[in-house]
Amino acid sequence: MLMSTVTVKSIASASTADRPLAFFLDGHEYRIQRVITRDCTPETLRFVVETETHLFFRLIYDLKTDTWQAEPVEEA
Repeated sequence: MLMSTVTVKSIASASTADRPLAFFLDGHEYRIQRVITRDCTPETLRFVVETETHLFFRLIYDLKTDTWQAEPVEEA
C-alpha cells in the first residue's frame, strides 16, 4: 500500500517526537487512542497506533527529513 505524507501532533522530547497524539490525513484529523508498538532505527521512529474510531495505522517519522508518513494496517 502506498504511504501518505501526513502532519502529526506529538509530545516531543528535546530531540524527537516521543508519542503521536493525532494526525491529519486527507483533510481528516485522526486522534490517537493508544500507541500499540513503538520502535526505532537510526533513521526512523515507527509507531503502530489505534485511533479513537478504532482504525489502525503505522506512522513513520523520518529523523533526517523531519517528515511523517502513514499507512493503514490490519488490526494489531
